[in-house]
Amino acid sequence: GGRDVHTLLDFSEQAVERLFEEGCRVVVVACNTISCVALRHLQRRYGPPAGDKRVLGVTIPGAELAVAHSRGHVGVLATARTVASHTYVTEIHKLAPLRVSQRAAPLLAPIVEEGWEDTAIAREAVARYLADLQGVDALLLGCTHYPFLEAAFRAALPPGVALLDPAPYLAERLVAWLQRHPGFSSPGAGRLRVLCT
Repeated sequence: GGRDVHTLLDFSEQAVERLFEEGCRVVVVACNTISCVALRHLQRRYGPPAGDKRVLGVTIPGAELAVAHSRGHVGVLATARTVASHTYVTEIHKLAPLRVSQRAAPLLAPIVEEGWEDTAIAREAVARYLADLQGVDALLLGCTHYPFLEAAFRAALPPGVALLDPAPYLAERLVAWLQRHPGFSSPGAGRLRVLCT
């Protein structure tokens, strides 16, 4: 989330091309930052009419989830690059005239990467970031790292605020997408192979 746009585009192209080389025909960009910065670029480069592959992202499902759970004021906590893109604000406003407040939280992903989710440092960082999102009734976690801090978020959020991890909803939306596009899914033919950078 802190890298420049050109680096993000380069990394995203490399990752997507590697997955296509593995035989994937549909790639879901689960990273919020890449979905905000590079998704349209990837879709134009690899999808129709350029090719027969599909690249889907997390931002539209995330916006749908926020709209479904908000009574008027959505908070978005994300990386600096995701917040700067204003993608979530745009996508939420396409769906409903809700107030959207954003806050970049650059320390949270490194806290998770260090394995410090259940520490005073994590709780203090979460509480400080949330102090800038007063009055929200739904909080969208706009980074795949942040759900690992669920306990810290629940401790810091006022009762009644919906804590939203878009990943499970994105999975549901992918199932629906595959049902509408049966040529991309062969039931029972899936396999799991994990690649790490």
